[in-house]
Amino acid sequence: MPQKKPIRILFLGMLGEFSRQVLESLLAMPQAEICGVISTGGMPATGHFDGDLPVKISCMPHIGELAEQGNLPWRHVDQLSDQNTADWITARTSDLILVACFSYRIPSSIAGLPALGSYNLHPSLLPAYRGPMPMFWQFRNAETVFGVTLHKLADKLDVGPVLLQASHKLVPGCTGIQMNKELGILAATLAEKFIAELPELPTLQDQDESLASYQGYPTAHDFMLNAKWSAKRAYIFMKGTQHWNQTYSISLNDEQYK
Repeated sequence: MPQKKPIRILFLGMLGEFSRQVLESLLAMPQAEICGVISTGGMPATGHFDGDLPVKISCMPHIGELAEQGNLPWRHVDQLSDQNTADWITARTSDLILVACFSYRIPSSIAGLPALGSYNLHPSLLPAYRGPMPMFWQFRNAETVFGVTLHKLADKLDVGPVLLQASHKLVPGCTGIQMNKELGILAATLAEKFIAELPELPTLQDQDESLASYQGYPTAHDFMLNAKWSAKRAYIFMKGTQHWNQTYSISLNDEQYK
């Protein structure tokens, strides 16, 4: 039986552990040929919310460094709308675009290029927790089960039909940094399963809009502790979000304490 030709994949991600785990896994797959890497985001200044994933700089190589180590085309961008970036993407002639956490919506002019389509790995069990910072809100809302969804890209963020999902149980005291890594490992497993079956595509399942929720970027107010929370809930939330380097406050008898 002839060996299948490797799938040419253009990979888009951020400089955190979630994206790194996925790309590292793809680089080890004989069925995958990474034809280019696009990164965005970085380390925000303490106390500011600039739209980047607030993860500590790891001693492990980020996706750009992985690309350099593998002599792969790599481009770090602040937007996807400029013509130079569009031309660079077109020149990659990819069979598939795979996204694993990205700051910007992928326009249809880009998502529609690959013959096998464009897909995103999102760190929540969609349709719950759509939006740019799903892990924060899952910690905020005291979820005990997190997860990852592989879905097809659509015109709106995180609404495309689902291919694969996997859940991950929260261990109390887990930090956001650790959860980012654990969900990245889970995302890599989904990506491996998906790519191993290509060019055959799994059945797509539309998301149930009645179960959908969307949360944006958190503000300082979202770090306020609720006086009705148990000590355990407050502890889990603070451990999960401490890498944001924000001050936690609590309101008691109309007085706010930090």
